[in-house]
Amino acid sequence: GDEVLIDNGTYLAIQTYHRHQIPSPDYYVWDQFKVAGQPMYPQRPVLGLRYARNAMGTVQTGRFAGKMIVVESAMDEAAFAWQADWYRTKVQEALGPRLDDRYRLWFTDNAMHTAPAVMPGDRRPVSTTRVVNYTGIVQQALRDVSAWVEKGWAPPASTNYKIVDGQVVLPPTAAGRNGIQPVVELKANGSVRADVSVGESVEFTAIIEMPPGTGTIVGAQWDFEGAGDYPLVEKFDDTNSSFHRLTLKTTYAFTKPGTYFPVLRTTSQRQGDFKTRFTRIHNLDRVRVVVR
Repeated sequence: GDEVLIDNGTYLAIQTYHRHQIPSPDYYVWDQFKVAGQPMYPQRPVLGLRYARNAMGTVQTGRFAGKMIVVESAMDEAAFAWQADWYRTKVQEALGPRLDDRYRLWFTDNAMHTAPAVMPGDRRPVSTTRVVNYTGIVQQALRDVSAWVEKGWAPPASTNYKIVDGQVVLPPTAAGRNGIQPVVELKANGSVRADVSVGESVEFTAIIEMPPGTGTIVGAQWDFEGAGDYPLVEKFDDTNSSFHRLTLKTTYAFTKPGTYFPVLRTTSQRQGDFKTRFTRIHNLDRVRVVVR
């Protein structure tokens, strides 16, 4: 006979509370909730900055001693990529023309907030064909910031990017992008989408490029059906450490109708070490193949 009241009001409020607490103008993504410079929705006290202050003891100012390399995932779903740009502007305000002497920002394409946890035998496509593990970039950043401080060796340049409607947009080429991650461009029958029949061969072409002075391509793997097993591994001459730009071609025929997302995953390493487990930097590209 007990009565139970189920109330999801707080849960619903959390989904939209960011619309009701517009912070200062430097948080530019909140401009989407303004019309003619005025808030579209009723405003409440700003809680977000209070949370940041409780977590870190302060709101970041961009002032720091020493040197810093920031590594940010472009697909980060928890600490959004634009936030790294916001902090860069704070550092720019603090350092002015000395920015490049003490600071780098490297975006990692196709990476999320945490590295995909892939256990032995785990072939879930979301873990293996849509995102990459950014651990190798963090390892290389630690080595680079150490060499920067201890030996005066400046690390590779910061990533070039644009902010469009609150989203980080990266240039399509390695030379234009910078950072330290290889850039992959994959095409199926010359396009990002191919429509074929069962049994018809699809020609896959990929260009892999390294940003200048950031290392060598040491691996490339194909997964045509997007299952996460990467059955075709490109063979490299592990005595050759000069793979800075590669063009790869292969064909594959699908035996069943359906929509597939073939993927090419590539790996680079600063010293061209094909065997080390460390500082291996990944990226990938996917295309769509519709089989009828």
